[in-house]
Amino acid sequence: ARGYKHTKLYMGIYCKVVGRRGPYLVVERNGFTGLLMADPNGKWYKAGYGEVTWNEIVDEFKEGDLVRVFCHNVLVMKEEFSEKFGISFIVWSYSGSIIDLTSGVAITKIAQEE
Repeated sequence: ARGYKHTKLYMGIYCKVVGRRGPYLVVERNGFTGLLMADPNGKWYKAGYGEVTWNEIVDEFKEGDLVRVFCHNVLVMKEEFSEKFGISFIVWSYSGSIIDLTSGVAITKIAQEE
């Protein structure tokens, strides 16, 4: 990794959905491609609908959609990794929200009980 950003407060990142790799969203921001990693079985709350899993909701985010991602962790990859795998950053340990500014879909992660 080239860098790591973690905040106690949420960061809000605007990006465009450009595809999927398995259950994860591939996004682009300022010409850099990133991977949004979410627990495929994790519980989310969808505005106006109720509780859903990531697998139930991920298909609602379409290629070309503009999304705003609220997160705590971003890992910026080294240039060699980016060139080889096509991924410049990774958002993981996902605990925030995603708002699809194109379709209006809004979801927030439900905290797991310990």
